[in-house]
Amino acid sequence: MREISKQIKLISENFLLLNKSKNIIAINDAIKLIIIALKKKNKIMFCGNGGSASDSEHISAELIGRYLKKRKSYSAISLSSNISAMTAIANDYNFSDIFSRQIEGIGKKNDVLFAISTSGKSKNIIKALLTARKKKINTIFL
Repeated sequence: MREISKQIKLISENFLLLNKSKNIIAINDAIKLIIIALKKKNKIMFCGNGGSASDSEHISAELIGRYLKKRKSYSAISLSSNISAMTAIANDYNFSDIFSRQIEGIGKKNDVLFAISTSGKSKNIIKALLTARKKKINTIFL
């Protein structure tokens, strides 16, 4: 019981942190970028490693599928979900290229790249962000 209470307290503290004005502004800015991109028929690309790869796939699936209400499908893709592309790129180039190479191929100006990294130091995520910026793709880094 104590462990559960401890985890609930930690989650509560995280929500308080999230509610600080600088975080609210960043979240709002990210939402605006995504809405503008979708209205202009651009796509949202997601990427991440490990658990962040799962988050990437989940968020992408929610945009493509039906989240909360029946609506049209939004253009979204998880760059973490194409294992064939990822392993081919890692084999033929380098693991640090697994996302940037996909962005080179499918990323278009005014798309959005939503990159997720718990450490903030993943070489493949950093390279993806740099590649996206070169292509004038809007970026969100979490």
